[in-house]
Amino acid sequence: HTPPSPSHRRMAAPAPAADEPPLLQLWGLLRELCSLASSLHPIECGRFYHALCTAGLLPATRTALAWRGAPPAVHSRCCDTLSALANHNPSIIRREELGLREATPAAAAAAAAQRSAASDDTGSAAAAAAVSALLASRASTSLLLVCRLCDTGDEGVARQCCELLAVLLDTATMDGAEAEAFLDAAYAQPAGGGGGPGG
Repeated sequence: HTPPSPSHRRMAAPAPAADEPPLLQLWGLLRELCSLASSLHPIECGRFYHALCTAGLLPATRTALAWRGAPPAVHSRCCDTLSALANHNPSIIRREELGLREATPAAAAAAAAQRSAASDDTGSAAAAAAVSALLASRASTSLLLVCRLCDTGDEGVARQCCELLAVLLDTATMDGAEAEAFLDAAYAQPAGGGGGPGG
């Protein structure tokens, strides 16, 4: 039996730890897929990230970051995945953030209507928590990174958040129109937010 070549060994994603919860395994898989994609031709790499984003990668990362009480490993693997996307093309995250900003007023109005309806329910506390989670999921990636930077007790996650924010706010990777729109939106965001499940 011929042992696999070094290149084959590098391309083999490690198996998840058997005792890890499914959520950690999922983020571990996404992180490994993004790591493997870095060796692809730029066109193929672009197709890979387009497929991931079409499948809901960015809303998933925002939901994970909005979960204040998540295990640090969830935030760490989520940030690794975002870093891989940002290294490929940070404008993908910026464009999603600008689109989210435009959609937020409608989402906030819908959440307010749900909160009003929930006030008459016997399970109003649970309904209010669900609405709070909905609002947290509408927060932008950069705002959630700031929130986790401020409240995480994990030095590694804090460093990842700083590095991601530096990439997203780097005007050297933006054209003039994108820089004006994104920086205006980023610095206009309110502080706080991001309770999420268990927060």
